[in-house]
Amino acid sequence: MKLLWVTPKWTLPASDGARVASRQLIKSLVAKGVEIHYLALSHPEDTEDREVLIEDLGVKSAHFIKRNLPISLIEKIFFYGLSFLFTPSKPLTIASFSSSQIKKFCQKHFKSNQFDYVVADGLHSIVPLLSLDAKLIYRSHNVEYEIWKKAARETRFFLKKVFLLTQFYAMRSFERKVVHFVDHVFPISEEDRLKYTEYLKEDAKLMTLPLGLSFKKVQPTKSIDKICLLFLGRLDWAPNKDGLIWFLKEVWPHLSPQNFELIIVGSGNSDWVSTYSGLEGVSFYGFVEDLDSIYQKIDLSIIPIFYGSGTRIKLIEAVSKGIPILSTGMGAQGSSLMPGEEYTQAETSSQWVDALLKFDAQESRDRANKAFERLQREFAQEKLAQNFIQKLS
Repeated sequence: MKLLWVTPKWTLPASDGARVASRQLIKSLVAKGVEIHYLALSHPEDTEDREVLIEDLGVKSAHFIKRNLPISLIEKIFFYGLSFLFTPSKPLTIASFSSSQIKKFCQKHFKSNQFDYVVADGLHSIVPLLSLDAKLIYRSHNVEYEIWKKAARETRFFLKKVFLLTQFYAMRSFERKVVHFVDHVFPISEEDRLKYTEYLKEDAKLMTLPLGLSFKKVQPTKSIDKICLLFLGRLDWAPNKDGLIWFLKEVWPHLSPQNFELIIVGSGNSDWVSTYSGLEGVSFYGFVEDLDSIYQKIDLSIIPIFYGSGTRIKLIEAVSKGIPILSTGMGAQGSSLMPGEEYTQAETSSQWVDALLKFDAQESRDRANKAFERLQREFAQEKLAQNFIQKLS
């Protein structure tokens, strides 16, 4: 089987959940003998090294094209303003993927080989592929319009609410068209698959394909008596940012820094974190290449997520290392873990504070072991790669 694999950004370093998901699936398929040719519609700030990526992923070839994105506020107003003026029914976030230059780039590489399928890894990467005479697979990481819907519901400012609702309807319309148009849709969670079945009669084209990981527990190296918490995630993704701000405002002030330590790890625009840099007991590490060195210090991974869709890759990854989880129900979405048995669930600030003050190391380790056993069966990368191949055979 020969695939052309298109991503909306350069996959390395795997600094966020989407990149981790892309990297793991590509590597797993290559290990199964699938020939993959890689294309990236890179962000201007991406640093591309084709040789490193080919060696890491095992792909046959790797190419990229830089998207043109505005930098200054004036440029952004002009760029997105024109996009909205000329194509008001299209989501603004797909504008940088719609250029004729990018479409020609994808067309050129599609024609260079006889591919069995073209994989759009994420919704935005499918934009320049819709005109190809190809069998298309949409690998869905989230139901994108759900994020806009939640943001519109939460804001109290009328004009902002109108704008966000406009983008919600535009994104929902676009995503539905894509799901109907492509040959296969592989959502990352069962919850997302069920959302697609609400308006897609061809259920046969849908298959849940979770994130696959290698499961190996880390050896703890704790040297302090404090309970060490970890927040891991891309810091400019709205559900992560809002959840962490909520935790720092509503939960952290009720915990003693003599007893608790919080480590924040994440890539993306993190300028807003400086507002909380003076909080005692809170450390910001930014992007970390080797997460095992962090996991070895951790007693509990926290996931205060209240909206969004897909699977929380941060949860699967923490469980794969044997780390106990404290999360909202939404934060554990897509994992099939049982609250109270395989992770600790808390929704309100008082529940979070109570769960942390009553933290029991042995009980948490027992739950982590059960979670490890369950997810190792369900998210083993070899099994998921085989499911992908069988679906297309």
